[in-house]
Amino acid sequence: MKRYIKNIMFLSFLLSFQKVGAYGLQPTFTPVDPFYGDYVGVMQIGDVEFASRAMVVPEKHQDREFHYRVQIIESDGKRGTIVELFGKPENDSVTLVGERDGRWTGLIKDGVVFAERKGDRPATFHGKFTRRKSPTERLSPAKGATVLLPYKPGVKTNLDKWQNNKWKLLDDGSVEVANGGNVSLCEFGAVKMHVEFAVPYKCYDFGQGRGNSGVYLLGRYEVQVLDTYGYNTNPGNCGGIYENAPASVEHVCFPPAYWQTYDITFYPAKFGYAGKRILPAKITVLHNGTKIHEDVDIKKAPTPSSIASDEVPQGPLHLQDHGNPVRYRNIWYVPIQDARAMPKNAILTKAEYLDAIDGLLIEMQEKHAVDFASSVRYAYGHKEISDEVQNRFITFLRSDAKDEAKLSICAEMDEIARLANVDKRSLISDIQRTIDVINSPAIECRLLRTLAKLGDKKALSAVGAYLGESNPDTMYEVVEVLGDWPDISAVELLLSVMKSNTDSRCRGASFEGMLKLVRLHSDVWHAEIVRYLKVAYELSSTNAQCKAVLKLLPNYPCVEAMELGELMAKDHELALEAEVVVAAIRSSILKQKFIARASHNNNNVKSAFDEDKNSRWDTGTPMKPGMWFMLDLGSQTNFQKLTCDHNPSGDDYFRDYEIYLSDDGNNWKGPVATGQGSKATTTIDLGRKVTARYIKIVQTGSAEGNFWSIHDIVIE
Repeated sequence: MKRYIKNIMFLSFLLSFQKVGAYGLQPTFTPVDPFYGDYVGVMQIGDVEFASRAMVVPEKHQDREFHYRVQIIESDGKRGTIVELFGKPENDSVTLVGERDGRWTGLIKDGVVFAERKGDRPATFHGKFTRRKSPTERLSPAKGATVLLPYKPGVKTNLDKWQNNKWKLLDDGSVEVANGGNVSLCEFGAVKMHVEFAVPYKCYDFGQGRGNSGVYLLGRYEVQVLDTYGYNTNPGNCGGIYENAPASVEHVCFPPAYWQTYDITFYPAKFGYAGKRILPAKITVLHNGTKIHEDVDIKKAPTPSSIASDEVPQGPLHLQDHGNPVRYRNIWYVPIQDARAMPKNAILTKAEYLDAIDGLLIEMQEKHAVDFASSVRYAYGHKEISDEVQNRFITFLRSDAKDEAKLSICAEMDEIARLANVDKRSLISDIQRTIDVINSPAIECRLLRTLAKLGDKKALSAVGAYLGESNPDTMYEVVEVLGDWPDISAVELLLSVMKSNTDSRCRGASFEGMLKLVRLHSDVWHAEIVRYLKVAYELSSTNAQCKAVLKLLPNYPCVEAMELGELMAKDHELALEAEVVVAAIRSSILKQKFIARASHNNNNVKSAFDEDKNSRWDTGTPMKPGMWFMLDLGSQTNFQKLTCDHNPSGDDYFRDYEIYLSDDGNNWKGPVATGQGSKATTTIDLGRKVTARYIKIVQTGSAEGNFWSIHDIVIE
């Protein structure tokens, strides 16, 4: 009778296999596959016998038909993989052959795997089907445990302690991943935790697509969940600490659709002053009762796909949804004490931090250079400390320390200048006063570069104040600093040097700095850049400089560029090259009807007028009042209508709008029209012909969940 039932099951398997192929099978927890799983027995090689296990793994890779891979290992894992055989199901059995060593053959039939190798070194394996079970499966919660996922066989559980209530509650007492990951409402620190999980039978997939999920302690440290039964370990396989450590024992995984367990001891990271990590998180994991990690430091943290990018002393449990119907049950934890001692040199308080800064500064007086980055730089931006650090550095720069040491501190001042919360006014004032009182051109020039890191108008004004320096070396350094400015605002000062300075070296550096800024900041209106280039051309002192200006013109196709090219064509030494440039600009103007800028997603504005209705510009975020889209028509243009095509984006049309016009891109008239957008297309009729070069559409409405999109725009 048992054999009859088994044959019926196998017939069902073959019919499903033949009908849709193994590749088409859906993930399941009740597979009818009669062959896959563990076969425990004995391997004999010559006169030596030892306990062994065969793992029969169903596979369907992209480049191979459905097959079974049979991996035979020694039971204690010491010998690793002894042999791999492959075979396809036929009737009620699977005939096997060694892929690398054709002397191996075998057969799976009636719950037995038999394999043998003939030849000079004969060997045999004989194993019977065995269903392994974790010794901690269905382990009852310990005394004082917080139960995150209650489990009682045959009784539906609940998600009362989880954020996502859309997971499937199953009749067997487990839950199935669906509709996103899940995060516990409870938070914890150091714990002993028990988790039970099952990955689906999914033979047609492989790698990270095969039953993928993850158990994230504190939402940040992942113990990987994946069907890697019969595969060697790596940090991305089941039991691995993702991107940190693989399981230390091979082949602990159970076959898919079997319940497995993690018993985890976890200690969170420990932190010193200003949140600096002193000790990494530490973890021990027993997988199905076997210790696969012992006191492993999780140094690369948080691991990928965490719920946050920072490390914390407490957090929730996160169970990942990676598109696979993984199941969980019986999850609970018990808080434990973290007795790990902090290192003696750990900085834990503000006073200790400032003492460390002072100690390093004293050391710098003696050694002239110290690496701050690895010791104290991490806290510069901390609100309660940043001013005191800045004051200490300024005092040091005004001291009699050697320039070598001061230059190291200037590098630290750069780090302070980059901070989002830096008091720019205070820092600029401190640097200016320091430059005024020290007598070191090298430090003065280096501090000017720190001002450039701030990159705002006050910093630019402060640097510009030194353009009148009588020392030509200092003057040259000031010009170099302006040439490295983080935006194009320094161009006017560089042009002023070209106009007024008689030193050829400074004039040349000004010209090169101006060209560098123009190249790096092409998002400025083309007409404005061409205005700078025209002044540079008029001030050029060599033919090479004139040609450098001419070479840049085609990058800014507009009427002003064409006019400047025509002017340069009157110079007989530039005439031929200039005529080619003018022709290229004229062609570009015809091809590129418009130039645009936008308040959002500025890098994609061309998609609004590339004549491809399948592409689009959009805001990349739900529309709200104040968003704008601006067009430069290239020259003064007469028009009356503006049509925006929103298809096929459906509801992503602007709800309300205002239209503004300008002749120079800076001074705006309007609104010259207001109204409401409409689905498909919105046509804005200004009521009469107007003349303008620039048009700005300001979106004044809002629509929750809808971007503002433009597939095509037409001016009539």
